[in-house]
Amino acid sequence: MKSGLKASDFLRRQRRSDLQEHFLFWYPGEKAPRASKDIASRLVEAYADPACVQTRFDKLPASQRNFLRALVTEPGYVAPLSKVLKNAVGKKIPQYEIEGILKALATNGFIASIRYAPKSQGGVKFFSLVAEVGEILRKVCETEAVSYVVISLEDFLKGFSRGKYELFMKRFLGPNFPRGVRGRSEAVKKLSAPAAVRKRLKNVADRELRTLARRAIREHGGIMRLSRRVRQLLYDDPARRSAWKRALEDNLIGSIGILDLKECGIEIEEEVFAVFAEVVAEAELSEQVPEDEIETVVGMDLDFFRDLTAFLRHLKTRKVRLCGSGTFYREDAKIVLEHSVFSDSIDYSDDEIMNYLDATARGLKLIEHEHFVKLTRKGRIWEHMELIDKARALVELARDWLNEGGADFHMCHLRPIAMEHLAGLKPGRWYRIRTLVTLAINTYITRLEELGVAEMYGNYKFARSKPGLKLRNRMHEFQEDLFWWLRNRVFPLGVIEFANCDDEITAFRVSPLGAQVFASQTREPKAAKTIIVNPDFEILLFPEGNYFKLMADLHEFAIKEKKDQITHFRITEHSIKEAVFHRFEVEEILKILEKHSKTPLPQGVEFCVLDWGNSLSVATMSEVVLLEAESVEAFRRVKNIPAVEKLIVREISDRAAVIKRLPDKRRLAKELKPMGVYLR
Repeated sequence: MKSGLKASDFLRRQRRSDLQEHFLFWYPGEKAPRASKDIASRLVEAYADPACVQTRFDKLPASQRNFLRALVTEPGYVAPLSKVLKNAVGKKIPQYEIEGILKALATNGFIASIRYAPKSQGGVKFFSLVAEVGEILRKVCETEAVSYVVISLEDFLKGFSRGKYELFMKRFLGPNFPRGVRGRSEAVKKLSAPAAVRKRLKNVADRELRTLARRAIREHGGIMRLSRRVRQLLYDDPARRSAWKRALEDNLIGSIGILDLKECGIEIEEEVFAVFAEVVAEAELSEQVPEDEIETVVGMDLDFFRDLTAFLRHLKTRKVRLCGSGTFYREDAKIVLEHSVFSDSIDYSDDEIMNYLDATARGLKLIEHEHFVKLTRKGRIWEHMELIDKARALVELARDWLNEGGADFHMCHLRPIAMEHLAGLKPGRWYRIRTLVTLAINTYITRLEELGVAEMYGNYKFARSKPGLKLRNRMHEFQEDLFWWLRNRVFPLGVIEFANCDDEITAFRVSPLGAQVFASQTREPKAAKTIIVNPDFEILLFPEGNYFKLMADLHEFAIKEKKDQITHFRITEHSIKEAVFHRFEVEEILKILEKHSKTPLPQGVEFCVLDWGNSLSVATMSEVVLLEAESVEAFRRVKNIPAVEKLIVREISDRAAVIKRLPDKRRLAKELKPMGVYLR
């Protein structure tokens, strides 16, 4: 048996520069003594101090800690590299990290390499841990009971043998528990119900453990880092750590263990107190938002839809060129935002609104950027699409929206998961923002393996030098990004509403439009009489029946003024003429008002709508090409050529016509020459 190096022997072999590096690691922030023997003396003290060794060990990356855990299991804390890697605890140490691990541990004064050269060993290099450090770490690892925590209750139950599974199910659900693969999901749902969890928590004898479990659920989304006090408590009393872990797992509440997600690009690798994700989800979804936290309700309705349509109409009637910076000229922005209702509803600057409209239109492939901003075929038919189809297209775009400057690695997965949970919420019921964020993050963590995130992250790291690629990899950054996305990309679409209290967003709910978009409301509400038209041209829209479809029509021929419990619109001469110009007949406007009005339509309003609409005259201006011949016969020959015939817009005389564009002059001249017609 080979024996490990004593601290004094280990330090005697080190150069002064190595001793100084060791000292900086073991005594961060302190200045090293001048003499080598003084440095060595201080290091011997550190190697013999359990608290110091524990602190320095905890600061190491997970892969280095795993290496040391494997080494302390060897006799004398000495072993060849192959044996250490074979004994690695928990996750396998990646091959590409080994060289870095050995170098870091040697630099920090943990290990030294020793080459034994007898024939039986073939000159194999062995690695030895400082003996005093090894003694302390062996006790730490014995009490630590290293295990990698499982976040999902369903995954935890999959690890049970059939007999153990049935024993637990009979204990908590009775003899008639759900069976089979499908039955496991049903059993998980029953076990995660708040009442069932409260009942199982009462079985936990330790009061402090019950308190920690409740805090983990209410304040930390189920994944709680252990405080310094709790960590010290578990270190001083190893039996308590085992008892807590057993109590949590035996009552199917959670566990205590290492959560290491670094290989997936998430910055967490430490011991955590974890409550199963399904338990946390049911607790969050069952929480009621107090009425005193709902002072005002804010919703965007169809404001963004209206402004997007106005933006596309502007592009139909005007050539729009972008500035060198890629933004719109102020003149175009002023025209689009002149009657904007979206700008009155959200705290965006004019440039931000124009950029958002442009990015949305490009994302939906409604426009394309060349020398000018041009409408696509899809952009030309957008305003004629059904409202629900528009809403679903916008929600799908928001789900896959990328951060400015490039794709964020984790958000590409987190946002679709958040939208999936959003679609499953009950319409009209208030939830805390934290609820959706917690559900999305916990679901993502439980799906990391299913999504293949570790492999994708491995490929992603090699591409991170490319411009535009970003990585937000901490839990609090996930929370911040999801809230930003909910506030700035989902809320503007009118599918959710916010509750405010003291100018702070306290809760959200799925709106009636969101219920239809997410298909939680499969049948479309019946049309109802939901408006009152006043003699002063004000229209009051009440939130009853299928009022979103009516609201879309009102946005076409009236101007939205404000919204409280009801939405206020006003008919103006300009709004009627705009509606008639773009898509509505005057009679159609009156028919909509009469059909949905709770009271008879005021005669003055009816007369003015008819007068304003019928007084509209439209002039058309477009760029075309004039085709003209010297004689009627020459013109007849030219216009009968297929390449010219399909381009004719209108014949303006027996010798001239307007065509859409200039045809291929060389080919046309070649066809006309045998007919005796020469083309200029």
